[in-house]
Amino acid sequence: MLEALQKRKYLINIILSIIAIGIIIFYSICGSSCSYLKGNIFGIDLKYIGIVYMVTLIFLSFFKKDLLLLILLSTGIGVEVFLIGFQIRNEVFCPFCLAFGVIVILLFLLNLDLKKKWIIAASIVIGFILFSIFFEGAVIPTYDLRVAMRYEQRAEGGGQVFKNSKLDAINVKLIKHIHVPYKRSLREEISRAFNGNTERICRLNFTLGEILQRLHYRCFEAQISNQTM
Repeated sequence: MLEALQKRKYLINIILSIIAIGIIIFYSICGSSCSYLKGNIFGIDLKYIGIVYMVTLIFLSFFKKDLLLLILLSTGIGVEVFLIGFQIRNEVFCPFCLAFGVIVILLFLLNLDLKKKWIIAASIVIGFILFSIFFEGAVIPTYDLRVAMRYEQRAEGGGQVFKNSKLDAINVKLIKHIHVPYKRSLREEISRAFNGNTERICRLNFTLGEILQRLHYRCFEAQISNQTM
């Protein structure tokens, strides 16, 4: 079976890469929990980088460039290790991102050449380090961007402006966004509070107040003035 896969590996490479591109496109038009996760390199959204990555794999597979395929896929493994770690740290998981990662892993295994283990190891490390340095990611809740709001980009002033579709008189200018996900234990405590007693809710109010105070302090550390906040 392995020999049969090896004989058809270029065709399988192309098919899997096309599936990965389809996943990215579906992700971009699907308003799911994945909209929490945002990331870019040098200001370029990871969706576009992923598409270019897969198109490059298709091109290299078509021309049977084994060494370049191995280097690119090994680098992709390093990148996926970093991105999966990012999701684990923030406790927010995107099934589309994970599915894309599974395809990268399958492609890597299909094109694996252990005779070039040093090239593989170096490429994995380079991919991980590059993303550790240049990746800019955020976990932004859906309601910050979608709930009853229309997005406008104003040429003047350079800011992002959100308009409420029901209250057009209210304009909110987003200067900077910092989202810090609640820990799992706190999220569970909030869920229990919906069916809790007065004592539980009051205790939770103090806990959330302390968190808000810490976030307010972080804004000062980011040199955001009190008037701006």
